[in-house]
Amino acid sequence: MAKFNLDYHPGYDINELENQPFVDNPDIALIKEAIQILETEIDQLLTSQQDIQNRLSNRKDKRLTKKLSKIVKELEDKKNEKSNFEEKLTSLPEKVSIVELLKGKKMSRCDLEKKKLYDLMQFMVLHSYERLEDLFNPYYKDKRDIKPVLTMITRQAGYLKLIGDTLIVLLDRIDLKKYQLAAEQLCHQLNKMNIILNGRIKMKLYFYLSKF
Repeated sequence: MAKFNLDYHPGYDINELENQPFVDNPDIALIKEAIQILETEIDQLLTSQQDIQNRLSNRKDKRLTKKLSKIVKELEDKKNEKSNFEEKLTSLPEKVSIVELLKGKKMSRCDLEKKKLYDLMQFMVLHSYERLEDLFNPYYKDKRDIKPVLTMITRQAGYLKLIGDTLIVLLDRIDLKKYQLAAEQLCHQLNKMNIILNGRIKMKLYFYLSKF
């Protein structure tokens, strides 16, 4: 439960609301869109203002003067509105809690489908991890430590390198000798399986544990 969060359900897990995921703040996108609209309107008003000023420089016209005054006021209002939005944007958090976002509302069908997909991915990861545990079993004597040691190996830092059609996963060396040996045997076992990734590029996976 702790590792794969299998009992998570956005907005419904009343026992662990503080652990609910954070999502993109929808207000930010709306405010950015409003700012873009205001910028377009301001540009249009500036163009109109310049045009009227050019015409007034040639001849005086009360109607044009009145229209110019109206445009100047509208321009000032738009700039103030834009400035207020920009100020508000700096104070908004980038992420908000899903619980806060829902505010007691029922989840839509789309949200429920997302939940199903999330569950599917989590269970795939869980079963993959259990399969990896079965493969690792013969290489570590103390069965009580199988899960912690395997977790440590799989979370080991490293880097990827693509050579031809082989994707090499090079993990950092483990200081404790018995863990390093167990990890090397696991990598050797995985390499014997000739794992090939699905997709358009059929890449072969090769695992290697650094000795340095």
